[in-house]
Parts: sequence; C-alpha cells; structure tokens
Amino acid sequence: MNRRKNAQRKLLVVEGDTLIASELKQQLEELGFKKLSFCYNVNDCLRILRTELPPDLIIIDISLKGTPNAIDLAEKLTNDIRIPFVFSTSADQQALYEKASNTIPYGIVIKPFNLALLEFTLETCFDLIELRRLLMIKNEDLVYANKLINLQKDDLLKSFESARDLQNAILPETEGLSDFFKAYFMINKPKSLIGGDFFWQYRLNDNELLFGVMDCTGHSVSGALMSILIHTYLHNIVKEYGVSEPADIFWLLDKRLLNQTIDADPNKSELGAGMDAILCHYNKKENKLRFSGARRPLVHVSKGKMNIHKGYRAPIGLYSMDQKEFEKHQIELKDGDRIILFTDGFVDQIGEFSDSKFKARPLYDLLESNQELSLDDLEKLLIETHNSWKGRMEQTDDILISCLSF
Repeated sequence: MNRRKNAQRKLLVVEGDTLIASELKQQLEELGFKKLSFCYNVNDCLRILRTELPPDLIIIDISLKGTPNAIDLAEKLTNDIRIPFVFSTSADQQALYEKASNTIPYGIVIKPFNLALLEFTLETCFDLIELRRLLMIKNEDLVYANKLINLQKDDLLKSFESARDLQNAILPETEGLSDFFKAYFMINKPKSLIGGDFFWQYRLNDNELLFGVMDCTGHSVSGALMSILIHTYLHNIVKEYGVSEPADIFWLLDKRLLNQTIDADPNKSELGAGMDAILCHYNKKENKLRFSGARRPLVHVSKGKMNIHKGYRAPIGLYSMDQKEFEKHQIELKDGDRIILFTDGFVDQIGEFSDSKFKARPLYDLLESNQELSLDDLEKLLIETHNSWKGRMEQTDDILISCLSF
C-alpha cells in the first residue's frame, strides 16, 4: 500500500468503543494515514460532514447504538451525501452485516483488526473508488443518463462490476491449463456478480502444476476480498517455502489464516476466516496426482469406474483444533481419466418444488451414469440440471465445478 498516498487521504472513523477506536487509530497511523478524524455516534458524524471538507472514506462501526444507527448513516451516505464507506464488524455480527449490505458498502474491516487484512481491504476500496472515478470520466454522458433513470441501481452495478473485473484479473481460471490437460471445463456462477469461490493454479515448471478449487467464507464483497487474500497467501507460501505437497500447503495456510504459531494459543483466531478446499499437485511426466481436501471431495473417473475421495473433516482456518492433519493422497493416472472438483454451491441449492437441497449423492449418481459423455456435453448437462432444480428459486450459494481430462 502506498504510504505517501495514504498521508494525503482523509479518513473519518465512526466507532462507538473508545478502546477499539484507539486500536484502529494506531494501525491506521502505521499504514501511513495522517488525516484522521474520530467520532462516536451518527449525529457527530453528520455534524462533521456538514462543517468540514468531506473525507475520502468513512469507516463505520456496524454495531453503533442509538438512533439513528449505523445502517441509517450508511443509507444516507449512499443515497444523499455519496461518500464511500466500509463497515467494521466482527464474525458474530454476520446477520447484521447481511442486513446492512443493501446500503452498498465498499467492503468490511474484520474485528479484531489484523494489520495485513486492514491494509488489503483499504487498498481494495481505494482501487474501486479510483476505477469508479475513471469510469465516470470516460462515460460521462452515459453516467448522467443513468442517474436520471436510477442512480442507486447504477452505482450498485458499477461497484460490483469493478470489483468483478479486479477479481478476474487477479484470479485467472484457465490460463495455461491446456499445457497439462487434454480437455477441461469450468462452471463458475457466483451468487452475486462476485463471490468467494475460485479456481487456483500455480505452474511449478513445465511438468508440474498445482491447482484446486477454493470456497472462502462469505459471499459477494466479503467473499471476494477473502478469495484475493487467500490467493495471495497461497502464492507466498509456495514461493517463500518452496512447498509443493498439497497437505503441507494447507497446514501452512491454516496457520497463517489463524495468525498463530505452533506455540501460540490454539483457540485464538485473528481473522475469523477460512475456507473449504481441494488442492492437487499434478506431475505430467510421471502422470501422478497428489492431493488433499479440506471438507471438499475429489471425484476420480477411470475406465468406467468412479472413486470418491472425501476431504478432511475440518476447514482451513476459521477455527482451531488440537491438531489438524490434512491427509495426503496419490493417484496413478491413466489415459482418459477425469477428475471433478467442486464447491458446495451446486449440492446445497434449494429446489423450487422440493424445498430441500440437491445434495451430494444425486450429483455423484449423475456423474457416474454419464461417464461416456464428452466434457462439453457433461458441462451442459450439469448446467441444465442445476437450472431445472433451482427453477425460480434464488441461487443459494456460489457455484464452482471443475472437470479436467488427462
């Protein structure tokens, strides 16, 4: 993050707890912010906005007491004053954040504060603000016309599209996969325009590839921010430590997400975040696949037979256990073998006529009974099955299914 730019940026923090405000002030100053203003309720915030130059960003404690509350302030900032803001919230306030998400925050800051995640969130917010500014300059006439039609709807769409473009640029799905696989497909349907499911890959050399599917906690903005954070952690772990064994990568990532060492308090979690995932190491020369799962399975189809390798029972991050042991598996691949990796969005979809989840067993049966289909036809079948089951129901979760042929 550019500390010089931060010194010129003006932040206003609305935080009801003086101790938390003091902690946040210390971390913001460490990130280079000098123009900081603090207040402790909505009325004080509105007074500052009436009498002083507007800030570049406002950080709002989502649990502010009294009337008006944090959501009232956020609605006024979105509809009337039009100043970007983020919410500060903790893991136990998820329901309140979901209610407040309709006010179009630029992101969330997780309590207790973690300097790396705070820096990442604020940097992403300022990137979105700048992209929106450039977009408005380039499409001035269009923006003006859209304001006359529906100003709030336009702002929502532009913000999420900008975030989606940033996420797609950072998380490319299929680049270079044809060097390792005969064929493949990727079904990626976020619940919103952006989400927390993503396909990750890292090319070790011409013969070895790390790849997998990740299902981060959260949806929409929070899930997308977490996906970019975990993407960065994965790359750093592989580069810094030279680790290529999926189970070992999961172990290191789990420790990093929990922000603890082996000797630290095993019940402490700084980020309160995590993911379910399946990660593979493919050696093209040896035609071997090593993999490890965390609450996600790997489906292996070979010569008319289908094997399901279930993942370890605990997630990566999220919460601590006395000892997480991510299991190591290996498959000797044959010509024509397929593997299918997927997050839980497909099987958790609520049906229009059943009022229940699709569930994993029907998906396994579908894959087993259609092994002879080409990948193109299998992809179409999965999409049609999902759409038919969902009907007019809202999509329940982010969906990601990856099928790769060797």
